[in-house]
Amino acid sequence: MASGTTFNFARLEIARTHVSAARPLKRALVDVAVIASEALKVERISTWRFLDDRQAIQCQCLFQQGQLGVADGAILRVGDFPRYFEALNQRRVVQVRNVSADPMAAEFREPYFAPLGICAMLDAPVYVDGVMAAVVCHEHIGPPRDWSSEEAEFAGSVADAVARLYGESRFRASQDNLGSARRQVDQLSAVGALGQLAAGIAHDFGNILLAARGHAELIAHHAEAGPQIRQLASDISKAADSGRELVSTLLQLGHRNPAKPRVIDVAATLQEAEPLLRMAAGDGVSLVVEAAPDLARVLIDPVELQRALINLVVNAREAMPAGGLIRCRAVPIVPANLVESGPHVCIEVEDQGPGLSPEVAARAFEPYFSAKGATHSGLGLSIVQQTVVMAGGSVEASSRPGRGTVVRLVLPAIGVPVPSLKR
Repeated sequence: MASGTTFNFARLEIARTHVSAARPLKRALVDVAVIASEALKVERISTWRFLDDRQAIQCQCLFQQGQLGVADGAILRVGDFPRYFEALNQRRVVQVRNVSADPMAAEFREPYFAPLGICAMLDAPVYVDGVMAAVVCHEHIGPPRDWSSEEAEFAGSVADAVARLYGESRFRASQDNLGSARRQVDQLSAVGALGQLAAGIAHDFGNILLAARGHAELIAHHAEAGPQIRQLASDISKAADSGRELVSTLLQLGHRNPAKPRVIDVAATLQEAEPLLRMAAGDGVSLVVEAAPDLARVLIDPVELQRALINLVVNAREAMPAGGLIRCRAVPIVPANLVESGPHVCIEVEDQGPGLSPEVAARAFEPYFSAKGATHSGLGLSIVQQTVVMAGGSVEASSRPGRGTVVRLVLPAIGVPVPSLKR
């Protein structure tokens, strides 16, 4: 345990940390994390900011001792971890000695603590203008740890310092950074608004289709119905069934909190999904699944990620009716400046189809837009985008006529790389 003198010295160093043109907010947060990590003797310190009308928190800075660079971007939905956020609202500092035994940590135990080896935590909310704006998390890797009153008090002072830095950044942040933040919040808001609209429409439409199918069955089984009427009733039932599939897709898009995020090994997830991806590719299409060694881990619902990849593989297969090769691979993205932009993992799905025109590629993720004709809902890529955006990532498509199409899912790293799987 650190001494009071150590904490006082650390407070002084943190007090000297300011946001400036040469030291933007994220770099200042890194400097504070380094000082606090050494004082508290913890391996991981992260700052998570609230966004999306306080329905989510996004990792703004994650520092881990012994690792180069800083991770950022991962998103956790507040609704998935209600007990934890209730504790933040009630306590100055949330202390957990042993994440395996504390009921308050149960929500994070399997999806977050266990994969990262975290055994104890000391978290403090950050208040700006009287409103909780962020959370500073101090995470201990190793045996359970009893936090002293001095350590808890220091964690609170770190959160106060972060609040001061947030205040400074309001006046000093560049327009580019502000614009980027607004675009991300707008994107999340747009996805949420689209989902709510889709859910309402789907519910009402589903009831109408249910009634239509019921009446079609009554007509088909009516004693006076001839073969032609029965056939027409059967056609109505089939059309209603197709409509119900669309309703299911709309409801999936409209689910506000569809995911159960957890820290995952991307290579292992791809390996588990490979049989499903091969089934989605079908006969006459070759599928190659690859993962670069030592990929960082990401925070996302693995089931939702697999569904997104299956959707992309189906799209790729339909783009190659005569057969061809689909390549699904995961590679790291390591920016030149690891402080300004943290490491990410990119999952690419590439086909050898005819490609898309620039106009079609630009609209590929628009809801209800499809280049495949009236038989497709145009929601597949919108759902893929929702899955990735809700995890703090982004989706992009690149294509040239005659050169195939590549769709890239870019996800922020949340943990250190794991040993590569032998394939």
